[in-house]
Amino acid sequence: MGWHLDRDEVLDICSALGGGAKGAPKGGNLWLLFALSAVLVWGFWGYLSKIVAVDLGGLQGYLIVSISSIAFTGAVLIATGLPGSLPNLPLYIITGILGGVGTLFFYLAMESGKASVVVPISAQYIVVAAILAFIFLKEPVTMRKILGIIFATVAIILLSG
Repeated sequence: MGWHLDRDEVLDICSALGGGAKGAPKGGNLWLLFALSAVLVWGFWGYLSKIVAVDLGGLQGYLIVSISSIAFTGAVLIATGLPGSLPNLPLYIITGILGGVGTLFFYLAMESGKASVVVPISAQYIVVAAILAFIFLKEPVTMRKILGIIFATVAIILLSG
Protein backbone atom coordinates (compact mmCIF):
# COMPACT_ATOMS: atom_id res chain seq x y z
CA MET A 1 0.00 0.00 0.00
CA GLY A 2 1.14 3.54 -0.56
CA TRP A 3 3.75 4.53 -3.06
CA HIS A 4 7.43 3.90 -3.23
CA LEU A 5 10.18 5.31 -5.43
CA ASP A 6 13.44 3.47 -5.77
CA ARG A 7 16.77 5.31 -6.14
CA ASP A 8 16.82 4.97 -9.95
CA GLU A 9 13.31 6.44 -10.27
CA VAL A 10 14.26 9.41 -8.11
CA LEU A 11 17.41 9.96 -10.17
CA ASP A 12 15.42 9.67 -13.41
CA ILE A 13 13.01 12.38 -12.21
CA CYS A 14 15.86 14.65 -11.11
CA SER A 15 17.77 13.94 -14.30
CA ALA A 16 14.77 14.94 -16.39
CA LEU A 17 14.48 18.18 -14.40
CA GLY A 18 18.19 18.88 -14.73
CA GLY A 19 18.58 17.96 -18.37
CA GLY A 20 20.95 15.09 -17.66
CA ALA A 21 20.87 11.72 -19.35
CA LYS A 22 18.09 9.46 -18.09
CA GLY A 23 19.36 6.94 -15.57
CA ALA A 24 22.80 8.55 -15.44
CA PRO A 25 23.12 10.34 -12.10
CA LYS A 26 26.62 11.57 -12.94
CA GLY A 27 25.75 12.55 -16.50
CA GLY A 28 24.90 16.02 -17.65
CA ASN A 29 24.71 18.77 -15.09
CA LEU A 30 22.59 16.97 -12.51
CA TRP A 31 25.19 17.59 -9.83
CA LEU A 32 25.04 21.31 -10.64
CA LEU A 33 21.24 21.35 -10.33
CA PHE A 34 21.53 19.74 -6.89
CA ALA A 35 24.32 22.11 -5.80
CA LEU A 36 22.45 25.24 -6.91
CA SER A 37 19.25 23.94 -5.31
CA ALA A 38 21.16 23.44 -2.06
CA VAL A 39 22.45 27.03 -2.23
CA LEU A 40 18.92 28.38 -2.68
CA VAL A 41 17.38 26.19 0.03
CA TRP A 42 20.23 26.82 2.49
CA GLY A 43 19.99 30.54 1.78
CA PHE A 44 16.38 30.59 2.95
CA TRP A 45 17.29 28.22 5.81
CA GLY A 46 20.02 30.59 7.00
CA TYR A 47 17.69 33.58 6.91
CA LEU A 48 14.82 31.81 8.65
CA SER A 49 17.20 30.31 11.23
CA LYS A 50 17.90 33.79 12.59
CA ILE A 51 14.19 34.36 13.18
CA VAL A 52 13.82 30.94 14.83
CA ALA A 53 16.89 31.46 17.05
CA VAL A 54 15.69 34.88 18.20
CA ASP A 55 12.10 33.70 18.79
CA LEU A 56 12.95 30.47 20.63
CA GLY A 57 16.59 30.78 21.63
CA GLY A 58 19.43 28.84 20.06
CA LEU A 59 18.93 25.51 21.81
CA GLN A 60 15.14 25.33 21.51
CA GLY A 61 15.29 26.57 17.92
CA TYR A 62 17.82 23.87 17.09
CA LEU A 63 15.62 21.20 18.67
CA ILE A 64 12.45 22.25 16.81
CA VAL A 65 14.25 22.54 13.48
CA SER A 66 15.95 19.16 14.02
CA ILE A 67 12.63 17.48 14.74
CA SER A 68 11.29 18.96 11.50
CA SER A 69 14.36 17.67 9.67
CA ILE A 70 13.84 14.19 11.10
CA ALA A 71 10.22 14.26 9.89
CA PHE A 72 11.40 15.23 6.40
CA THR A 73 14.03 12.49 6.49
CA GLY A 74 11.28 10.01 7.39
CA ALA A 75 9.23 11.13 4.40
CA VAL A 76 12.24 10.67 2.09
CA LEU A 77 12.86 7.25 3.61
CA ILE A 78 9.23 6.23 3.04
CA ALA A 79 9.40 7.46 -0.55
CA THR A 80 12.73 5.87 -1.44
CA GLY A 81 13.28 3.03 1.03
CA LEU A 82 16.39 2.01 2.90
CA PRO A 83 19.53 1.15 0.98
CA GLY A 84 20.19 -2.57 0.71
CA SER A 85 23.47 -2.43 2.59
CA LEU A 86 25.26 0.04 4.81
CA PRO A 87 28.95 -0.90 4.48
CA ASN A 88 30.29 2.08 6.48
CA LEU A 89 27.53 2.50 9.08
CA PRO A 90 29.83 3.94 11.80
CA LEU A 91 31.04 6.60 9.32
CA TYR A 92 27.44 7.45 8.39
CA ILE A 93 26.50 7.83 12.05
CA ILE A 94 29.55 10.00 12.81
CA THR A 95 28.70 12.18 9.80
CA GLY A 96 25.16 12.67 11.10
CA ILE A 97 26.41 13.52 14.58
CA LEU A 98 28.91 16.05 13.20
CA GLY A 99 26.14 17.65 11.14
CA GLY A 100 23.94 17.89 14.22
CA VAL A 101 26.70 19.38 16.37
CA GLY A 102 27.56 21.93 13.68
CA THR A 103 23.91 22.88 13.34
CA LEU A 104 23.58 23.29 17.10
CA PHE A 105 26.60 25.63 17.15
CA PHE A 106 25.08 27.52 14.22
CA TYR A 107 21.81 28.13 16.08
CA LEU A 108 23.63 29.17 19.24
CA ALA A 109 25.63 31.68 17.17
CA MET A 110 22.48 32.94 15.43
CA GLU A 111 20.77 33.60 18.75
CA SER A 112 23.03 36.57 19.50
CA GLY A 113 25.07 37.12 16.34
CA LYS A 114 24.10 38.99 13.19
CA ALA A 115 22.80 36.67 10.45
CA SER A 116 24.79 38.61 7.86
CA VAL A 117 27.97 37.64 9.75
CA VAL A 118 27.13 34.23 11.27
CA VAL A 119 25.93 32.67 8.01
CA PRO A 120 29.04 33.50 5.96
CA ILE A 121 31.42 32.57 8.77
CA SER A 122 29.70 29.23 9.34
CA ALA A 123 29.73 28.64 5.59
CA GLN A 124 33.51 28.48 5.78
CA TYR A 125 33.09 24.77 6.38
CA ILE A 126 33.71 24.62 2.64
CA VAL A 127 37.34 25.53 3.24
CA VAL A 128 37.73 22.73 5.80
CA ALA A 129 35.96 20.25 3.51
CA ALA A 130 38.11 21.26 0.52
CA ILE A 131 41.36 20.88 2.47
CA LEU A 132 40.27 17.48 3.82
CA ALA A 133 39.34 16.40 0.27
CA PHE A 134 42.77 17.48 -0.99
CA ILE A 135 44.54 15.54 1.76
CA PHE A 136 42.46 12.39 2.21
CA LEU A 137 40.55 11.97 -1.06
CA LYS A 138 43.57 13.02 -3.12
CA GLU A 139 41.48 15.50 -5.10
CA PRO A 140 43.68 17.72 -7.27
CA VAL A 141 44.88 21.01 -5.82
CA THR A 142 44.82 23.70 -8.48
CA MET A 143 45.62 27.38 -8.37
CA ARG A 144 41.95 28.09 -9.12
CA LYS A 145 40.85 26.09 -6.07
CA ILE A 146 43.45 27.77 -3.86
CA LEU A 147 42.25 31.18 -5.07
CA GLY A 148 38.67 30.13 -4.33
CA ILE A 149 39.61 29.33 -0.74
CA ILE A 150 41.47 32.63 -0.41
CA PHE A 151 38.56 34.62 -1.87
CA ALA A 152 36.09 32.81 0.41
CA THR A 153 38.21 33.84 3.38
CA VAL A 154 38.44 37.43 2.14
CA ALA A 155 34.65 37.47 1.72
CA ILE A 156 34.25 36.54 5.38
CA ILE A 157 36.55 39.36 6.44
CA LEU A 158 34.61 41.85 4.29
CA LEU A 159 31.18 40.63 5.46
CA SER A 160 32.22 40.66 9.12
CA GLY A 161 33.17 44.35 9.08
